[in-house]
Amino acid sequence: MTNEEWTVFRLGPSQWTLPIQCVRHILPSRPVTRLPGAAPHIRGLIAWHARVLPLLAAAPDKSPQAPLEKCTFLIVERDHQQVALAVDEVLRISASQPGDSPAKPLDLDSLLKPEEPVHE
Repeated sequence: MTNEEWTVFRLGPSQWTLPIQCVRHILPSRPVTRLPGAAPHIRGLIAWHARVLPLLAAAPDKSPQAPLEKCTFLIVERDHQQVALAVDEVLRISASQPGDSPAKPLDLDSLLKPEEPVHE
């Protein structure tokens, strides 16, 4: 198995990782447009490079996150779909395997396709 580079970040007290090839940009906090009635994992919308992206809560274990104005935003892409993830802090870019550190791999697919039903 070859080493890949990983983005290591903090959500509450936990450390998580995403493969660096999924992370397009790391942004400081910026204005967020709230969406009343949106699913709990959607924290709002942000403007980025003349696009509007959904801002998702990245905490898979539902742990509390920092207020949005203190978060860092990761612009991530999977299957040509771009979203922003709110994380508490980006800690480092690491060349080690996720199993070599206390950080857990974040399941990006489950964030992009949540199992919660959409309310109409």
